[in-house]
This record gives sequence, structure tokens and C-alpha cells, in this order.
Amino acid sequence: MDNCFHTDSYGYRPEKSARQAVEQVRRRCWRMDWVVEFDIKGAFDNIDHALLMKALRHHVKTKLALM
Repeated sequence: MDNCFHTDSYGYRPEKSARQAVEQVRRRCWRMDWVVEFDIKGAFDNIDHALLMKALRHHVKTKLALM
């Protein structure tokens, strides 16, 4: 399942931590002249529920998690 995530995805993944995420941001911000900020609040308010469930059914085989 871990191979479904982007290499820069640090949330709730084995062997990954918030400190590693911050360090990666520091390294990249010194190389780049731009930063992207994303406010996650409300990000899931407008997601297509049917599409979300389709993706979950594809990746999650535990029926209890799909309820």
C-alpha cells in the first residue's frame, strides 16, 4: 500500500516523521524561489463522495473501513 503514496507524503507513514517533512521543505525552499501553501481546512467538503468511495474500495480491502 505504501507505494500508492508520493515520496514526499509524510503523514502517518512508517519510517516517516513530521521532522523529516520539515527538513525536506527546508532543503527545497533554499533551492527554489517559490513556496506553495495549502490550507487543508474544507478541502474535503467538496469532494465527490462516489469518487472517494471508488478510490477507497480500490485501495482498502477491510469492509469495516468502508462503512
